[in-house]
Amino acid sequence: MTAGPAWRRREPPLDPAAVLATGTAVEALAARTREHPAAGRLRAAAGDGWLLVLGEAADLPWSPQVRYLGWDAGVLMPTALRPGAPADLAAREARRRCGQELVVLLPDALLGGPMPARPLDVRRLPSPTQTQAPSQGKTPSRQADSPFPEATP
Repeated sequence: MTAGPAWRRREPPLDPAAVLATGTAVEALAARTREHPAAGRLRAAAGDGWLLVLGEAADLPWSPQVRYLGWDAGVLMPTALRPGAPADLAAREARRRCGQELVVLLPDALLGGPMPARPLDVRRLPSPTQTQAPSQGKTPSRQADSPFPEATP
């Protein structure tokens, strides 16, 4: 999916709806989210080496080395980039490959997991000992022992 047509600059950019940290940036985003005044209005999903925080643009925490994402054709994509293929086709293929409710399509990865339905519990955000690099060459999904509440239908 990510090795297809080159991604291009998106003008205008999408409105931010999520912030994604991978690898060593997960710890910093988790710390910023814990301290954020809007933490009670945020939701989160996590997988092997990644943390995704969802919320209104004004509520999203800032952290170094993260990517801001917005909704396009029902999947999250970088706010300032668009896929070389039409967004609806790229999104449909990403959902098919990922097989998850929550899909994040990036130039270098495809992430997925259940859509978090409840506000996050900041006490359960990843700690430094839980942070690890994301897996390469596979679609990470939320782990069974994720620190986040299960999505509810």
